[in-house]
Amino acid sequence: MTMTRRLVGAVCVLLGVSALVQAEYGPKDAVTVLTEQNFEKEVLNSPDFWIVEFYAPWCGHCQKLEPEYKAAAKKLKQQARLGAVDATVHQSLAQKYNIRGYPTIKEFGANKKKPRDYQGGRTRREIIDYVKNSEEAKKLGVSGATVVSLEYNSVHTFLKQDEKTPSAVFFGSKKSGKKKASAPPSWLSSLAQQFMKGKKKKKPTVNIGFVPGTEGKTAKHLGIQDEDLPTVVFVDASGSKLLKFSGSDLKEATAKQFIADNVKATQGAVESWSSVPLFPAPEVAKKAPKVALNELSVESIGACVTKKGKMCVIIPRASESGAGTEDDKIKSLAKRYRRDPFKFLSTEQGSPLFGKLTSALGATGANVLVVKPGRKVKFAAHTGATDENALTSFVDKLVEGSAQFEAITLTKEELEAKLKEDVKSTHEEL
Repeated sequence: MTMTRRLVGAVCVLLGVSALVQAEYGPKDAVTVLTEQNFEKEVLNSPDFWIVEFYAPWCGHCQKLEPEYKAAAKKLKQQARLGAVDATVHQSLAQKYNIRGYPTIKEFGANKKKPRDYQGGRTRREIIDYVKNSEEAKKLGVSGATVVSLEYNSVHTFLKQDEKTPSAVFFGSKKSGKKKASAPPSWLSSLAQQFMKGKKKKKPTVNIGFVPGTEGKTAKHLGIQDEDLPTVVFVDASGSKLLKFSGSDLKEATAKQFIADNVKATQGAVESWSSVPLFPAPEVAKKAPKVALNELSVESIGACVTKKGKMCVIIPRASESGAGTEDDKIKSLAKRYRRDPFKFLSTEQGSPLFGKLTSALGATGANVLVVKPGRKVKFAAHTGATDENALTSFVDKLVEGSAQFEAITLTKEELEAKLKEDVKSTHEEL
């Protein structure tokens, strides 16, 4: 039976027939997308039992397996981790594991250096039964506490995944010479397990992530230098404030104490921490975003203080620009920062609504306002020059997380009622 399947898979390879429908796996699937870059971190350095499919997107048998494989992955979250490698892209992995036909499925047990050929069927039910009857899977299973391997483009999602749970991100040391950066320290999974709750210890009280020493972009963005490694960064539940702990004495006991102390930190203490710089959302980074400006209105302000996600940057247009016209300066800024989580709102110079808004927020004299959504809505004001260079410098501070914000004390309803009343009064006077 197994030989027959291999021969059929080999036929797929030899024919190389393109199909209109292709086998694909994405971030929303329970199947982990494996690449040449993350295979070692996800599979080889993992204590979990893994089933890994090597596939070609155009192969008909791979396409038939895809929905079955995804469905099985959803049901086996506690027993095994299922991954998929596009062997037509990550050819070095296909060569390493002697993949000669598609799909080929391997199982990685306790000895990750010697994976075995998967011997089960290819329907959802057969895959589930195979794993549940596997002694290796019973022995290893999936650790309740997950240490998430992070790269620059996945940090935003990791920090924002749960507004009730803080995060701790560990940065590994760099290795000298030709050696690769260190894998997660052996004690990190054990540490993560200590921050789980519930009868079966399945719910984290702290989300644990790991960034290898070679992933310098994330460390640099957080202001971590090579000499600071190893480092652990504790981020509050809102994903907006951080505290760092570095040094050679960063061991399991010291890391546990550092995290435990800061889980109990008061709101006042958290407010004194450094701000987390902005990381791009993956869906934003993958697109070519449109450059668009919105007009300032009571409704758009209301959306700014209630909707999660993008900050609203409110800039009056140059005096010669009429209503509905995009000022070149503002349009240039919107284009420059189109991949960052900003929404630009424009209004005419001397706008009564803008003036009333600054007054309501206690930001009289501000030339630019920024509204930051979240559990506690905040604002920042720019009172300096409004040429493009000055505004670019100001927005850069927003990206870096160094801009100073203050809490908005008015509720959405109170703010809208005040602005509508003020705007109505202004119209009556006119």
